[in-house]
Amino acid sequence: MDSVRKTIKGLKLAGLIAATLLVQACASNFTFQVEVDDPEPSTQHYVSSDQDTPTSLAFSHQIPGDQVSAKGGVLNYVYQQDKKNIDPATFFLGALSNELEARKLPVTFDDSASNQLQLLSFETISHRNNGFSPLVMIAMVKIDLVENGQKHRIAAIVKRAKVPIWTVTEEPLVEATINQPQEILIKEVAAKINLALFNDQLTDSDVDTLIKDVKANVENEDIAYQKVYELGFSNNPKALPALLEFSKHNAEYIRLAAISGMGMLGGEGVFEELKALYTSGNQWQDRAVALKAIGDIQTTEALDFLKTEQAKWSDKTTQEVTWNKKIVALYLD
Repeated sequence: MDSVRKTIKGLKLAGLIAATLLVQACASNFTFQVEVDDPEPSTQHYVSSDQDTPTSLAFSHQIPGDQVSAKGGVLNYVYQQDKKNIDPATFFLGALSNELEARKLPVTFDDSASNQLQLLSFETISHRNNGFSPLVMIAMVKIDLVENGQKHRIAAIVKRAKVPIWTVTEEPLVEATINQPQEILIKEVAAKINLALFNDQLTDSDVDTLIKDVKANVENEDIAYQKVYELGFSNNPKALPALLEFSKHNAEYIRLAAISGMGMLGGEGVFEELKALYTSGNQWQDRAVALKAIGDIQTTEALDFLKTEQAKWSDKTTQEVTWNKKIVALYLD
């Protein structure tokens, strides 16, 4: 009899969860407040082959105050700390300053500096098909770094998805789809500032440790994929063979992290590999991240490729095209 009661109770609970999720999915729009963490800075720092020249940057932004941080057709999120809405630009600058310091990059922010760091956009796409599907979050940032009159476009995207167990604001969901992507975005921006200003690297020993950590944790994708991103941020060619290997991995986030880093690390030498990944990728996210990595190459040929793809989508309105347009716009607009 007890087992029957437990079964009935379990069925009722399952039905309640399903009904709640269905209501969430069917409603026209929900906005949630979620507590987010400060991004954790890197633990490995870059090493210079010469003497880096300290650089001051004037920070500016085009981010509306009090904006919705993640926007979607059904679910919107406002990021908070201590139950107060964060100011996205202030949040970004604080996290970036901490990351630059952790990487031992001699960058300071000074409103009177002639060189500039312009934050053009900092947002997340939120998407969910129904109450039983994963919550997809695509975090994006677009920046112009202006140094001695030369403009460097810095852009990054991170795609994560997770199925909620109880609610769309539960802590594991926020950690996987908001906290981790924000941390990766900040680290990628710092890595690209390094590329533009200093060209410092992680040591060969650091790269070897990261590769070993990925392989030791390959069954724990949540740990391994973040280490793969670190390889892409290393600016050390020693990491490229590992990225090429991991770009074929069965685990989605290990694979995406590897593809993402290929353009930064391999440059025009991996252009053909990235085009092949874009044209033959079985999943949208593989093709999308390959586009992003092509944008990171920053050569005329790579940017012309993005323009050609953008032109093909001019009269299309599918979900994939809509998202691809946003990704390509990070580099072209």
